[in-house]
Amino acid sequence: MSNYAVKVKQSPGWNKNPVGMISISQGQEAHEGAKLDALLQWGIDNHHTCLLNISDTLHRHNLIRMGIAPDDAMQAAYRLGNEWMQRNADILNRHKHKMHRIHRWNDWLTHPQFESVHAMVLAHYDHAPTFRAAALADIEKFIGRKKGHGVDVEYDRLHKSSHIYLLEETAAYIIMARTYAANRVYPAKPLLTFEYLRHTPDLPPLLRGMEKAMCVRVLFKRLSPQTEARSAA
Repeated sequence: MSNYAVKVKQSPGWNKNPVGMISISQGQEAHEGAKLDALLQWGIDNHHTCLLNISDTLHRHNLIRMGIAPDDAMQAAYRLGNEWMQRNADILNRHKHKMHRIHRWNDWLTHPQFESVHAMVLAHYDHAPTFRAAALADIEKFIGRKKGHGVDVEYDRLHKSSHIYLLEETAAYIIMARTYAANRVYPAKPLLTFEYLRHTPDLPPLLRGMEKAMCVRVLFKRLSPQTEARSAA
């Protein structure tokens, strides 16, 4: 068993939804090793249906920002997804028989509705000031985190890359919400962009779906040796 416990924070009512989708951002410390093991077990224990979504090729936008050609970035991001799965193969194999499905990002990029939903997200960004403000706030928070971690930030390039990344991510998660009505489980505060779509009435039909689910923020607590021993007994 893992030496971590998973705790839910600031997500009231999360357990009313029997479907949970654990979102994986490969390379995140929270999505490796013992923490991943604990997260998958928590997802299975607390949902009737538990899914996994690996955001591998979404991260091609970060590679493009670094100067890699788009086609090469797509292939490289997919390889990084493969490497993540290989690195955590023992954990995935231990849990996958209890998981409904494991998705990779290309499942959403090739979804029949992706192009139309993505186009509507872009149009809504252009024409809905409140939505645009939410997206811009998310982008600024991301850039701020990069600066806080000591990353040398070329602001305009990072802003453009983050904008493309976020609106693609938004379109994909609208489709996921429609497909599964699953809570999105992730170790961070909900994006303001997603919360706007979840709580705004009378959206265009192509933007609806997120009202069916919520973003569930999870944290990890390291178990004491005594707690580990009791749990293993």
